[in-house]
Amino acid sequence: MKKKLMISVSLLMFFVFGFSQLDVSAAKNQPQGKYISDGSYVQVNKKNYGMWQNFNWKKKNNTTNVYQKTFQARGRYKHQNGSTYYSLYDSKGKWYGYLNANATKKTGKQGAYISDGSHVKINRKNYGMWQNFSWKKKGNTTEVYDKTFQARGRYEHFNGSTYYSLYDNKGKWYGYLNVDATTKVNAQGTYISDGSYVKVSKMNYDMWQNFGWKSKNKTNNFYYKIFQAKGRYEHFNGSTYYSLYDSKGKWYGYLNAVATQKTKPEGNFIDDGRHVEIKKPNYELWENFNWKKKDVTTAYIGKTFVIRGRYEHFNGSTYYSLYDYKGKWYGYLNAKATEMTLRPHEIKNVYIDVDESGKKLDSTTGYVEIKEKEQKVTKTETRPNFSMVTTNTITKVWRKVKEPTKEPTSETKELTVNQDTSGKELNDTTGYKHVSTHKEEDVKLVGDNHKIITITTVKVWEKNNTPLINAVPKSNDSKVKNAKDSIEKDYAISNERAQTLTNKQLTQKVAQQFLEKLNEERRQQGMVNLSLTSDEKAIDYAHIRAITIMYNGVEHSGPGNPPLDGKPGSPSYEEGDTMFGGFENISYTTLGKGGISSDRDIVNKIVNAMFNQYIEEERNAALGRPIQPGDSQNPGHYDNLVLGQKDKTFSTGVYVVDYGSYYVFTTYASAGSDYPYEAW
Repeated sequence: MKKKLMISVSLLMFFVFGFSQLDVSAAKNQPQGKYISDGSYVQVNKKNYGMWQNFNWKKKNNTTNVYQKTFQARGRYKHQNGSTYYSLYDSKGKWYGYLNANATKKTGKQGAYISDGSHVKINRKNYGMWQNFSWKKKGNTTEVYDKTFQARGRYEHFNGSTYYSLYDNKGKWYGYLNVDATTKVNAQGTYISDGSYVKVSKMNYDMWQNFGWKSKNKTNNFYYKIFQAKGRYEHFNGSTYYSLYDSKGKWYGYLNAVATQKTKPEGNFIDDGRHVEIKKPNYELWENFNWKKKDVTTAYIGKTFVIRGRYEHFNGSTYYSLYDYKGKWYGYLNAKATEMTLRPHEIKNVYIDVDESGKKLDSTTGYVEIKEKEQKVTKTETRPNFSMVTTNTITKVWRKVKEPTKEPTSETKELTVNQDTSGKELNDTTGYKHVSTHKEEDVKLVGDNHKIITITTVKVWEKNNTPLINAVPKSNDSKVKNAKDSIEKDYAISNERAQTLTNKQLTQKVAQQFLEKLNEERRQQGMVNLSLTSDEKAIDYAHIRAITIMYNGVEHSGPGNPPLDGKPGSPSYEEGDTMFGGFENISYTTLGKGGISSDRDIVNKIVNAMFNQYIEEERNAALGRPIQPGDSQNPGHYDNLVLGQKDKTFSTGVYVVDYGSYYVFTTYASAGSDYPYEAW
């Protein structure tokens, strides 16, 4: 009985522990030698080694199938062939066979460090991130959910799990994490559906074709344009990249989120203040940008409204927020239904009666008017309803009549004169557009008793499709290319070359319109109005600076070398010349061609962009108000152009280049004073 029991126990041990335990009883008679208890942890580090069922070399497995896995060597054999063989088990007690120790590496339970380098995104919450393999916690995946890391290395743990050693793009270590809480990704991370609307708010950023950093576009071409971010990527480099589309579904590339501002489809409110006349019927006036209808334009054809603000919508259209002169709001209207017009401007005349010696008269009885002195503008002010009123003081000179033989007589003549915007009389207004009307009165005395009063109605006309917009040089013109090449090689632009590239008439229109808006802002801050400088040399130099800014970047320093041809543009003065001096302000802007078809359109767009960049974006910072989205925290331009108490005159230069589907323009604007030049 005892002998049979011993056999049964041996058989049981065989089936439970495999050959290793059976071999204990016959170790002295086998080539593998006796079983030696071990318990160490080893990692398979070589492929194509056999894992044996027994020492008759019946194959059980191959190391290729378990390469880099960690096992426990519960026992080992020192074979007479000179090799040591481990008897390998996994964490669940499954036996994998006998393996030559030469195919393994001794390690801890976690296994040996394996260099990796792949990128992974955290896709599970509430997983521990470990300080070490004694399971001291370092963090939790909830804190870094959806973030992308680099797995610089990994461990194939004896417990059956793989653990990544995770680092961020700055080299900060986040701990060991079970691979089950991650997804392998490229460096940019996985595509995340978004759908938000963003406005391009910074220049000189690339819009990428792919994440191999092939450039597709530059933000300079789409400054302030609104796109839809249909998706985004949380890149390993720490930045978020939006995948941008326009309203027609055209893709514009991947753009770093720091070059954008979140917005609504309609964009941000932009202060305006111009006046428009409604020209087209059957356009909706909207209550909101969910397209709730408020009214239609049909009933308002020919009516003039104030644009208190505008929106550059994602759909490609501009919408005006329209008010009448009593402050009533009429809704949001597509700009295509309107046409720009001049603001209502009332002229008030105040008359002062004096005799020929200049003495003021309380009564003109017994006197006859002999002339009117030149009228003097006393003041110009803006009313709350956005209209303007100018008050003129006119002095009338009277001569006393000595015992007149008959009552004084007078006759009135009325004339109508058509003039262009420069004051030149027009015989034919075909091809012109009426822009304003005013009256002029002239009084002549015939003898002592007869006055001839001539009232002239002056109608001012602007030529349609004037050549300014057609004269804008194209980016591939040889003169433009030569200027760009010269400046990029640090050579200045001569005054002669500047005159062939810029357009003084365009600059003059921009200067006059911008100065009107600038003076409104100055009056609101208690400052005196500016007038245009009379220093022609300063105006020429402003054009040179505008060209330099285009190709030198928005830098206040200019090229160091003199022009390759022509005379230096920097003005020189002689004793007694009028010289302008002031602080320089410069800007760079891209304009899409949508909505620009005439001289007036391009002038308006340039003026509004200048006013937005120089004034609106910096107003809150300059006046100590809370900064709003889109505001600049640097008030320098506003300080220079608006708050200068001693400034009296203004100079500007504009350079516009046609890039095909858009314009790029640079401006120089300076507020200062004209004064007689004195040589040292």
